Amino acid sequence: MPVLPAGTVTFLFTDIEGSTRLLQRLGDQYAGVLSRYQALLVSSAAQYGGQRIDTVGDAGFFVFSRVSDAAAAAVAMQQALAEQRWPAGEVLRARIGIHTGQPIASEGTYVGLDVHRAARICAAAHGGQILVSDATRVILEQALPQGVALRDLGQHRLKDLQRPEALFQILHPRLPDTFPPLRTLDAHKHNLPAQPTLFVGRAEEIRTAIALLRQDDVRLLTITGPGGVGKTRLALQTAAEMIEEYHDGAFFVTLAHVSDPASVVQALAQALGVAETPGRPLIASLEEYLKARQTLLVLDNLEQVMEATRHVRAVLEACPDLKVIATSRERLRLQWEREFPLAPLPVPGGSGAEITGLLRNPAVVLFVDRCRFAQPDFALTADNAASVAEICARLEGLPLAIELAAARIKILTPQEIALRLRDQFRLLTSGPRDAPHRHQSLHAAISWSYELLPPEEQRLFRRLAVFRGGLALDSAEAVCAEAGSDVLDGLASLVDKSLLRRVAPRGVTRIFMLETIREFGWERLLAAGELEQVRLRHAVHMARLSDLAEAALITPGEEAGMERLWHDSENVRAALDWSFQQGDVPMAARLGIGLGWVLYLHGYLTEGRSRLEEILPRTAGLAGILRAGLLLTSGILAWSVGDVQAITYLEESLALWEAQGDRRHVAMTQAFLGHAARSLGRGAEAARRYQAALEIWRATGNERGVAWALFDLGLAARDRGAGDEALALHEQSLAVFRRVGYRWGMAWAILNLGLLAHQRGDHEQARAHFVESLELYRARDDRRGVAQCLEGLAAILLSTRRPDTAARVLSAADALRTGLGAPLVGADRGTHDRTLEGLRASLKPEEFEAHWREGRMLELEAAIQTALETAPRAPASRETGSRLTPREREVAVLIARGLTNRDIAAQLRVSERTAITHVEHIMNKLGLHSRAQIAAWAVRSGLDLPAPS
Repeated sequence: MPVLPAGTVTFLFTDIEGSTRLLQRLGDQYAGVLSRYQALLVSSAAQYGGQRIDTVGDAGFFVFSRVSDAAAAAVAMQQALAEQRWPAGEVLRARIGIHTGQPIASEGTYVGLDVHRAARICAAAHGGQILVSDATRVILEQALPQGVALRDLGQHRLKDLQRPEALFQILHPRLPDTFPPLRTLDAHKHNLPAQPTLFVGRAEEIRTAIALLRQDDVRLLTITGPGGVGKTRLALQTAAEMIEEYHDGAFFVTLAHVSDPASVVQALAQALGVAETPGRPLIASLEEYLKARQTLLVLDNLEQVMEATRHVRAVLEACPDLKVIATSRERLRLQWEREFPLAPLPVPGGSGAEITGLLRNPAVVLFVDRCRFAQPDFALTADNAASVAEICARLEGLPLAIELAAARIKILTPQEIALRLRDQFRLLTSGPRDAPHRHQSLHAAISWSYELLPPEEQRLFRRLAVFRGGLALDSAEAVCAEAGSDVLDGLASLVDKSLLRRVAPRGVTRIFMLETIREFGWERLLAAGELEQVRLRHAVHMARLSDLAEAALITPGEEAGMERLWHDSENVRAALDWSFQQGDVPMAARLGIGLGWVLYLHGYLTEGRSRLEEILPRTAGLAGILRAGLLLTSGILAWSVGDVQAITYLEESLALWEAQGDRRHVAMTQAFLGHAARSLGRGAEAARRYQAALEIWRATGNERGVAWALFDLGLAARDRGAGDEALALHEQSLAVFRRVGYRWGMAWAILNLGLLAHQRGDHEQARAHFVESLELYRARDDRRGVAQCLEGLAAILLSTRRPDTAARVLSAADALRTGLGAPLVGADRGTHDRTLEGLRASLKPEEFEAHWREGRMLELEAAIQTALETAPRAPASRETGSRLTPREREVAVLIARGLTNRDIAAQLRVSERTAITHVEHIMNKLGLHSRAQIAAWAVRSGLDLPAPS
């Protein structure tokens, strides 16, 4: 990867004016034109020392160490494009924007607000025009290239709604010098208020909002969401981006202080400049004014006066070319309306303390920008990066909360802010004096929404604050219902008012409350004197769910029960903590058993063990069944982390189950005693335990249990070198698992078939097994299983002479295990160590260390994609395209449309690093080496490509 210029650098952005229309006119010839266009850009930039950062579709992004070189390259680009003969007599006109700043170089590109500003300056230009910022002009005037002059175009507001920016045009004798007014806000009628800060982090939401408003059947776009999520700013930015499409302008009407529906009409008239006519209703004058005009209205805080929606409906009916963007905490329920729920900003993930990675995160970018507004010399450093990531994560990406936290940077460091966020509502006050009162503190922003609720909804809202990590509908009814109350209707109303969010994973509705909103509800619950009563009901309900999930183990209901408990694991943790505080040991044991099982099944072994180790010493006097269950899960988790204490726990548990006559639990405990013996190298004992479990399962007619026992006996056979016997047993177990539809058992059996295939040297078959197992584990969110599959794929990569990739994959698997607290034990450790030894023998020490470091930085999806990159490139064809998976076809279409890596990441809802991996994978599979080639291939293959904007 080439070294990028650091310090003060100059960016040059360019794209083609009217590229969509050009694509429609040229059809199949467009890909070739695009390739020639990009080649001219790259050649012109290189002539003056410019480096290409990205050239995707019709967009180009270059960096120069010297301002004069950037200006000379821009002139050369325009001349080359004008002199080139294009097909069908077409003329390509590129617009170019240049800006100078001090960004941060990161992984072959740049991040920071200067990049964004350069792109905005380019967007303001016309085809054939070169614009430069005032920062560039100051330096350029000291060393103008030969023939170059500058024209002052005055102050212009770019579409960030910020203060005006001074723009200048580069003049040259061989370039045109007369153009229409710049494509900025100043060229259109509007009253959109300037904003003191930069708009960040909502690129995908802007694209979606614009696409919706362009649909004929969407006349009203209602942006909904909780207080402080950024509804108003998104509405304003969308209006700014679309202003060119509305000949008669875009107008903003704030209703934050309006309570009388009649005043809404007055506010509309005032914003549009419509005067009252004596003896005529003002609404009629408004309708007449708007009827023949193409206008975009932004109505902010319409929930203040919901009764005024009748006026909105009347104006929309009378004015066919009018479109409205409304912000509200709930949808308006009008004809032509499309609701757009707005979520908080994405927050840093687990590896978010690396500076370059953090500067790509929207929540962090917002925090840093707002800090600089309060303290201009603020910078993200190695000392404060972890604290900034913690702040953004704790505030859950809520823009208002982040801005209020950043405002404290005048007197507190990020480290101090992070520490004080335990008391968020007291800290996050002192918003701007000219902001609406409800935005001056986070507490006021949420209180404002709460006070608008009727009493029964206030009661439901505060009781829902007892839940952590979301809840199912039946949980709300069990914990929050009053006699005769309709919880379902109340939940629907709170969702409509944006105090709750609804999602439906796998078709099952769950309700979520942002943590900042939940803490407000907790305050209200405490103030109402209901806290302990509601916490008791919550704990009783969670203990019941825990009992049901445990009782479903090794039955057809296991997956549904455990998946439900997994979704409620945060609630179970909270209930368990409360039970401890109350000294309710039986309740804590019931909750601990269920939590222990789900943490084991999903690979969170260290947490599970520590939780149960805290409970176990208090259970000596408990009824046999509760202590037996707690000992069983404690023993399983202890075995999973390699602790020999597991055998003591499991043997005591077995004795208690036998005394109870509970054959199902006896068989389960025998199996895990076999696993513990196997991890200690006691193969004969393990086989005996597995056989005992098999006999019970067969006697009780439990097919799932039989399949597990056959699988376990296969492990014992593999340990003693009986490969054929192990293969037969694993295949038998897999057949049963498939027949009963038990996906977790299938994942384990297929994984071990892969290990056996690898031992036989059948790398193709082994890889197929590991990939199938990986998909099953991913579907269950079993990250320990994913790590095992990555380890298997790393061994295949090493065997097929790709040690560099193998090192990255194995390192990523190790990092995943470390994060889970799921160490390798027994035979699994031996397989891993053999792969590690092979890697060290195949790579030079410095190569190994470099690949190992890179692997530990991979996000999970990127690690998986890296592990799957084993096929050599082959020539692309229509037939190759037909073999793409639906996901691969989606990525290919996004590349062919000319989207940047960042835009592809937004479309796929993955990180930019993962998007880059997807792009590389498509190039490998198609045997192509550039995005232009993929665009041409897509046309040849007949893929449906929406025209790029």
